[in-house]
Amino acid sequence: MAQFGRIALKTILWILGSIVFLVLLIIILIQVPSVQNFVKNKAVTLIQNKIHTKVKIGHITLGFPKMLVLEDVYFEDQKKDTLIAGNKLKVDIDMWGLLHHKVEVSEIDLDGITTNINRGADSVFNFQYILTAFAGEQKKPVKPTDTTTAMKFSVGKIVLDKINLSYKDVITGNNVKFILGHFDTRIKDFDLDKMKFTIPKISISDVDTRIIQTAVERPSLNAALPLDTAVKPINVTLNLGTIDISKIKVDYRGPQMSTNVNLGQLLVEMDKIDLKNQRIGIKSIELNNTRAGLSLAKPQHLKTEVIKAVKKLDTLVASPQKSIGWHAVI
Repeated sequence: MAQFGRIALKTILWILGSIVFLVLLIIILIQVPSVQNFVKNKAVTLIQNKIHTKVKIGHITLGFPKMLVLEDVYFEDQKKDTLIAGNKLKVDIDMWGLLHHKVEVSEIDLDGITTNINRGADSVFNFQYILTAFAGEQKKPVKPTDTTTAMKFSVGKIVLDKINLSYKDVITGNNVKFILGHFDTRIKDFDLDKMKFTIPKISISDVDTRIIQTAVERPSLNAALPLDTAVKPINVTLNLGTIDISKIKVDYRGPQMSTNVNLGQLLVEMDKIDLKNQRIGIKSIELNNTRAGLSLAKPQHLKTEVIKAVKKLDTLVASPQKSIGWHAVI
């Protein structure tokens, strides 16, 4: 009996040792460039076969169990134009936490990202084919979410550098070019269950935005739609600290007016925010080195729009709602 016990113990220890060895071997192999290159090629092939457009990933780094870095990423749309391209996408995520239904992201770092989004006359966006390709697998009805095993999310630091966004919409007549030099923030609380978010500081700098809006034909309505003045409460707890915005350029050109803003620095110290009762507290606002210009193409049209706005205001006053409206305290 004693001999059988020793044999059983040795067998159990051998199995446990083998499992530990395999785990360590996988962790070591993940760090090997040739293995990472193999994983990268498999991922590219899988995505290309799914969406049937060109996909490129220059290099992938897996720093198990937390770090994932993608470099030289390129996605092409169906017209062979750039959909998204990026120098580096870095995500610091706890991969062990995924096994326990936790998505804990310590840092998201995007560098040199270029995105081109457009919508044609058929009202279809140029990335719709990707959503359609992956949605095709979900033919079975979605089962109700098991709240006992729901994912818990947390996000720490977010850093964006050299972001270039292009958006062109034929339906709305909008043509937007947006360049972001730098954005960073650190999120203290990110609780989706309680809808509680705390962001001590937000920094945005070196933004250059151009918005060109062309006139588009809109369907005329025979009867004016009733004005909905009801306001639903926002059950979100949002705590903001310092908002630091600097070196912002905005150039807007439309059929009736053009305007440009050159903002040097806007520094806002937030106080208590009560979204449910529509109250916003601001400790201080500091605006420096800022210039703005406005040009009207048709002053008569502006007069017409002002009259419409006044009539709308009269409607709101004549039909008051229970909502107390938004209040800001500085």
